Amino acid sequence: MTATSAHRPWSPTRRSLLTAGLSALALVTTAAGAVAAPAAPPVAPPPANGLGHLDPPFGANGTVVTTFPDLASGASAIAVHGDGFVAAGGSLQDDSPDFLLARYRADGRLDRRFGTGGQVVTPFSAVAGAGGAEGVAVQRDRRIVAVGTAGLGTDSDIGFAFARYREDGRLDRGFGGGDGIAVLPVGPAGDSGAADVAVQRDGRIVAVGGANDAAGNAVFAAVRLLPDGRPDPSFGDGGTALVLIPGGDAAASAVALQPDGRIVLAGTAIGPGLTGQQFAVVRLTDRGVPDSTFGEDGIAVAQNQPEQGKGGAEDVVVGRDGRILVAGLGQNAAGQGAFGLVRFLPDGSPDPSFGGGTGLVLTEFPEGESVAASVLLRRDGRIVAVGSAGFPSRFALAGYLPDGTLDPAFGSCGRTTTVIGEGSGATGAVLLDRGAVVAAGSTFDSTQTNGGFALARYLGDPRRPQRPAEAAAPVAAGLAAPVCLG
Repeated sequence: MTATSAHRPWSPTRRSLLTAGLSALALVTTAAGAVAAPAAPPVAPPPANGLGHLDPPFGANGTVVTTFPDLASGASAIAVHGDGFVAAGGSLQDDSPDFLLARYRADGRLDRRFGTGGQVVTPFSAVAGAGGAEGVAVQRDRRIVAVGTAGLGTDSDIGFAFARYREDGRLDRGFGGGDGIAVLPVGPAGDSGAADVAVQRDGRIVAVGGANDAAGNAVFAAVRLLPDGRPDPSFGDGGTALVLIPGGDAAASAVALQPDGRIVLAGTAIGPGLTGQQFAVVRLTDRGVPDSTFGEDGIAVAQNQPEQGKGGAEDVVVGRDGRILVAGLGQNAAGQGAFGLVRFLPDGSPDPSFGGGTGLVLTEFPEGESVAASVLLRRDGRIVAVGSAGFPSRFALAGYLPDGTLDPAFGSCGRTTTVIGEGSGATGAVLLDRGAVVAAGSTFDSTQTNGGFALARYLGDPRRPQRPAEAAAPVAAGLAAPVCLG
């Protein structure tokens, strides 16, 4: 979600579109009846304290849990904020609209200078479909922008919700209507919601999610705001762009910005051409119209299996070479959920250098069904996907070489999982110096009556600082990779 994340539904159309398994919470509540995944081949013991393993000095042996009083909370997104991190989310309970934020120091402790003891709760009006904060981004001046779904103040209508905070957690009164908050209708139906956000270099704010068009179709939606929170009239139709993907319902889950001003949206769609759910990518020009040089009329789609019943992108990142990498829910031949990655060339065609020539990678975990919620791209081309796996659910990470094969130096032959509490799942992640990863999500009990933000930090390689000069260095240079059997 970059900070990006697996997201709760905001409308009946999205509920029908995104099947069980698209979030850590869904995995916990639906995986009990799933068929166990085949056992993974035997592997050599992983090196102690190696790449992709928990970093013990962070929090308590590598993990941190933060609860909000009287709220079953979960983090949906995380972003680097100065010398620490800020995580944002909402309540795990349905239709609880409040935005929740927590700021952490580099060692995992709450930053007591932020909000109240390191935490902030921003109330919104309760309405069906609201779900708290889903995306978070940090401006160059360290102000924080969070987005989600909230009521429009008219009946049960919902729209894109924005809140901007000062560095200390106070709402920024110079944003929105003078209170730091803006809630905007997107599309004509009063049924829309934001899932992710990014801030351009000029301070304009781009949020993406889903909405319904005039014909009632569920479509990709993007909104761009001026730095003061007003819709940008130079973007789309009065600040809003709606993109219909022919063939069925669609919704965007993530956004990435290209240096040339073009905007990449990724999510889930049914169609065009393929049946079943699929990974969908839309590229917009800086003016908010589909980019005709990308895919077919600005749209590219892919799926792991023909007519797969579940699947779709949850996060997207654009490499320095313009190739677009998405990650989310894939499906194997047996119908089980797995980490799915797709890489597109800058023109929207599948990347033949990835996934053995197909542009597609599917990664299963021995713990059971899994879903990737965030994808990170290192400067040397290696990849880390972060999400959840198994029942009970747990944090799950997979490391890849640039061609999409599992990285034998990461975790245990390319994969690692972390149990936090009774059940947990990661929904966002950030990449730090030397390749360390901080993942954020939720930990909760089986009744969903209790839950909190969960963070975990994983080691990088202290011998390989991630400097731009290393971009062309051999991928495994300086690493002692274990021998993976089978």
